[in-house]
Amino acid sequence: MKNWKTTLVGAATAIVYGIIAYVQNGGSVSVRDLFLCAGTALLGFFAKDHSVSGTGA
Repeated sequence: MKNWKTTLVGAATAIVYGIIAYVQNGGSVSVRDLFLCAGTALLGFFAKDHSVSGTGA
């Protein structure tokens, strides 16, 4: 996996956001928060690392 750094950051950010939303809402998470977590994780997955040129080498 060439973009493992952005995938890791996206997943970690999504997990932290989910935990914060869970604690702030008293033990429940809204659908909006779930979509934000999923979107953040997907953005991290599809983003390209700075050190990856994308030339296929």
